[in-house]
Amino acid sequence: MSNEIVRALENAAKQVVEALGKGAKGAERRLLHSTADNLERSAASHVENDAKAARELEDAARGDGSVRAPHGADAPAPTTSSAGPSSGANLRHDLADAADLPNPGRPLSAEEYPYLQPPSSDLEAEAVAGSRPPSARHLVSDPGDRPVPTREDLTSFNGPVAPTTVQPGETIYRVVGDGTWPTGGFWSRTPPASESELRSDYAVLNEWNGDHGVVAYTPTEPIRVWEGEVAAQYASGGDDSHYLPGGAQQIWIPRGSVSGENGHWVIAPMPGGSTP
Repeated sequence: MSNEIVRALENAAKQVVEALGKGAKGAERRLLHSTADNLERSAASHVENDAKAARELEDAARGDGSVRAPHGADAPAPTTSSAGPSSGANLRHDLADAADLPNPGRPLSAEEYPYLQPPSSDLEAEAVAGSRPPSARHLVSDPGDRPVPTREDLTSFNGPVAPTTVQPGETIYRVVGDGTWPTGGFWSRTPPASESELRSDYAVLNEWNGDHGVVAYTPTEPIRVWEGEVAAQYASGGDDSHYLPGGAQQIWIPRGSVSGENGHWVIAPMPGGSTP
């Protein structure tokens, strides 16, 4: 808060005190005393908060990555963690030909990123003939501090689905295609090595995602998520004669938990190219 506003609060408190000397009695006197006390406490609190904010900005300038800048100030870059890179430069080493993603809050377009492909109904080359293996899933626990996956979202899991947290400085990955939203719900801690791995281990259908692109996201604030094994899915084509095996680990982020304002985003062609 500015010094002018603090001085205004102090002057208001003085005016209330002066009013007390002009004959206020009973309930009026008690009300005026309370108002004066509140104004003085408010002024003192804002002075203390400004001093604390100044100290935190000084700590951030010295490179203490555990300190978050006050609201409205530029946040310091998160420190590197063992779980993943924390800066755009590191991400570009991790994903060849990566570029900053300036607006994650809108669908991606092949006009802007020519390597992105649209969905299709073609049967995946990785599809296995036969009936999909049965799967069952359950939430390990519900801490009550995050939305739980919907029934539809849970069908993409097999086995235990556990609550966990993506910490500031960790990087997670999402495969994208033409028309895909970067801020969607399904992610992984490592990018698929190729489209073949995406289709087989992550059981992503051609009908869902044309892929060929990867978004890497490094948050600056913790994100409460769910994590578990990918379930097998019937392949594209609609006749249930083939399935994609699954088995990789995936993360589900509740809708609305990720925004373009939190963290650093890059986009790159999928590692390993596409399936021939």
